[in-house]
Amino acid sequence: MKSKNCEKEKSIDQHYMIPRKFLTIENHQEVDALFDQLHACDDPEEIHDLFQEISDLWLEHTDQSIRRQMALVMECVIEEEAQMGLKILQKVLIKAPQYPEAYHLKGTCHFLHGQYKDANTCYEQCLALEPRHFGALSGLISVCFLMGDDRKALKLMQRLRSITPQNEALHDQIALTRDMVMDIDQ
Repeated sequence: MKSKNCEKEKSIDQHYMIPRKFLTIENHQEVDALFDQLHACDDPEEIHDLFQEISDLWLEHTDQSIRRQMALVMECVIEEEAQMGLKILQKVLIKAPQYPEAYHLKGTCHFLHGQYKDANTCYEQCLALEPRHFGALSGLISVCFLMGDDRKALKLMQRLRSITPQNEALHDQIALTRDMVMDIDQ
């Protein structure tokens, strides 16, 4: 069932404001502090909570109309209405071209449509703006595997491991992928 919000996009403010940073200084500091906690944490539940807190902060924006549009995009992703999500994100990125979470969600929408090259580009743009974006890293890893680039996936997993060194499942996946890459090289 399609969401009414996804079917009919609400009125979007036509006045393009001077671009502002997407996070307040306080939010930047909070994200940095949460990453410090994440790096030191070994409790799986707490790690999950920290991931969620960071994701919530990345979704925030100083512009109220962008916050509304991003809420619609999230609804579109949940409702599997990726095409509508992409239309909204185009408008968001016109107003906020330095907003990493918009690129992350755009990559997710492309991924859901099987547009892996476009997803790859969007995830890379997100990571250029926020190198620690674990959602974009995870999405890019999936794209690499689907496109048969196991070496790049391995490098990205090692990068992700630097964010969450205590993630045992990731360590196992890295070992498995390293073995696959070595088998290919032989």
